[in-house]
Amino acid sequence: DFFVSFALGEPPRGTLRYATDLARRLKERDFAVFLCEDDLPPGHRLWATLDRLLDRSKVLVVIVNRHLLANPGGVRREVERFRRRHADDRIVVVTVGGALPQPGDAAPDPADAVVPIPVWLPGADRVLLNETEAAIEQGVASDKVVKDLALALTTTRSYLRWRWLFAGVLAVFAGLWW
Repeated sequence: DFFVSFALGEPPRGTLRYATDLARRLKERDFAVFLCEDDLPPGHRLWATLDRLLDRSKVLVVIVNRHLLANPGGVRREVERFRRRHADDRIVVVTVGGALPQPGDAAPDPADAVVPIPVWLPGADRVLLNETEAAIEQGVASDKVVKDLALALTTTRSYLRWRWLFAGVLAVFAGLWW
């Protein structure tokens, strides 16, 4: 269901403890969650395994803070690989401490610490989930973020069902036409 993409390590750049708690809470709601720290078997080819898991995931959750934006590393690669296979509306960004502007915000002041959304993330018109820096430091995902991610997956599943149903109806009509 979910692939959680985050920076390894401790704050300020790393969000490992937070991502682990987020994955645990989503699993408690009976969602399948991929978190590389827990789920990558030793000895497997890293990017081949990640590609397979990205393909199977319905929603990519990207945890973004200011320090990650300065050095996105593997998170950027995961996002780019997911975007090649799936629509942008299947990517949910959790922005930490206002690291990214919300849709409809005024253009940031050049002296402001908020940076524009980088090209490798979905466009500026996307709704972002907000998390505090304290949540990252404590390693605890907020109830609101967990609830909103569950809603995002439910919406994605519904969209995918309608798409398959529509394709099936078209296939039946095409078969009847010929």
